[in-house]
Amino acid sequence: MAVGQEENRGQGGVAAASEAGYPGAFAAWYMVAVLILAYTFSFIDRQILTLLVHDIQQDLKVNDTAMGVLHGFTFAVFYSIAGLPIARAIDVGPRRLILAIGIFAWSLTTALCGIAFKYWQLLLLRIGVAVGEATLLPAMNSMIADAFPPERRGLATAFFNVGLPVGIGLSVLFGGVLINVFEGVTVAVPGIGTLKPWQLVFLAVGIPGLFVAILAMTMIDPPRKQVTKSGEGVPIRDVIAHLKKYRWAFGLHFGAVCFASMVGYGYVAWIPAMYMRNFDISSGDMGIVYGLLTIVFGVVSIIIAGWYSDYWDSRGNTDGKMRAPLIAITGSLIPALVFPLVTDLYLSFFFLSLFIFFSYAIWSTGAAVIQDLSPGPMRGQITAIYTGILNLVGLGFGPVGIALLTDYAFGDPKAVKYSMVIFAAIGTTLAMAAWIVGLRPYRIYAKRLRNWKPATS
Repeated sequence: MAVGQEENRGQGGVAAASEAGYPGAFAAWYMVAVLILAYTFSFIDRQILTLLVHDIQQDLKVNDTAMGVLHGFTFAVFYSIAGLPIARAIDVGPRRLILAIGIFAWSLTTALCGIAFKYWQLLLLRIGVAVGEATLLPAMNSMIADAFPPERRGLATAFFNVGLPVGIGLSVLFGGVLINVFEGVTVAVPGIGTLKPWQLVFLAVGIPGLFVAILAMTMIDPPRKQVTKSGEGVPIRDVIAHLKKYRWAFGLHFGAVCFASMVGYGYVAWIPAMYMRNFDISSGDMGIVYGLLTIVFGVVSIIIAGWYSDYWDSRGNTDGKMRAPLIAITGSLIPALVFPLVTDLYLSFFFLSLFIFFSYAIWSTGAAVIQDLSPGPMRGQITAIYTGILNLVGLGFGPVGIALLTDYAFGDPKAVKYSMVIFAAIGTTLAMAAWIVGLRPYRIYAKRLRNWKPATS
């Protein structure tokens, strides 16, 4: 049977959805607030590693490539593997409960990194973080799409994405503060061993997330607008058929996001190390400065981009959610090339601030594009494919690619700045081109799919 009026071939049967309206504004925005908090903690737990590179390398005797694998590649691979089965459960199951379990899992494994004493132990625990975090974006995309009408999803999704700069900013800000607080401190734990400062930082940032898992159970799980007739979800073959039918819009957006994320994740992973190696600045002080800049400029840019996308759509257009990241990535190119290369610290911070402002706006509405192009019964699975590809390419190859260039092309840790600039020049240009070409098919398909209705038979 057909999934909907737009999908008359190769799709699974979908029953007519309830015509009930969207939940009240307070309940919907409270849900967004809890999701923001969860996203913030996910990036704190994921990115705290960036500030601990030096200490972990000193203690575990590993090079930049090993740290790139730990920070990016391993996380991305298992995030991608776990994403699709988790998303299928989210498409038909209790989204709130699944998300709460995921938050608990990634917070617990982050805290357990604080009692790891070998590289392979950290590697296994990072897999746990990845699997837990694979619940968040599919649940968010599904829940926000059922809680807000299309013309308000851009801003709601943008507010959710505030968790990205806040989480990354707090991870390095609090990480910097904690490093300074724990400097020279060791704690002997019977039966475990003596914990060093970097291990205490993992414990300090991981444990609070366990309480966020409890808070997640207090938000609404909005009524689904579209449900499968059998209640078993849409088969993956039908999801693939939908992606193939709208392949130009999906493919160009996926491609642009992958190239942009290679630059973004690569820079996030190596910015602190680049400054510590090339300027006379400690890891604690760098964490405080970088964290504050990320929170201030990242939050402002994401909200502006989300507002712009909804404003543009409200004027009769349907491409605001893709136009916003295109403008942002264009603005990010020059600062990305300049701040690693200038020799004056304060001038470098100025261009770093510009880079943060533009680069975080790139992520403001990317997920909202997926909401517009994906029918409800398959939205979680398409989100999992989207985030899986994004993380596998961006997080998987961004940090480790920069590390490989630094270790084997330049052979000098201080040359990480040249590796970063090479990635920015190539990745940003390709992302710009993909989004420019993708505007027209996205505009056409998003307008068409706004009229999508579940089939009645």
